[in-house]
Amino acid sequence: MRGPIVHGFPKAIEKLSQLRPAWQRIDRLIQLLINEGKRTLHTSDNNHYQQKGAITMRNASFSWNGHDDCLSSLNIDIVPGTFVGIVGVVGSGKSSLFAAIL
Repeated sequence: MRGPIVHGFPKAIEKLSQLRPAWQRIDRLIQLLINEGKRTLHTSDNNHYQQKGAITMRNASFSWNGHDDCLSSLNIDIVPGTFVGIVGVVGSGKSSLFAAIL
């Protein structure tokens, strides 16, 4: 019985070390959500302020430094005043999307 436990222990430690960065990101998100209710947004008395700057892309494709497209056939509409979250696995194009928008 000692053999399987001894052999499985390093693998368990490896898996736990892989989970740590993900857990830290989840913890930061939870802290942000908790603190969100504590924040107050101070705006001017001008209630007639109209936000501008919608982001619209139709069938857009992007590449950098002459390489193949890293984003292709992208359709997106972001209206002013909205908050948008971009989520995905590593290498799915989140940073490329932000670079394309900027």
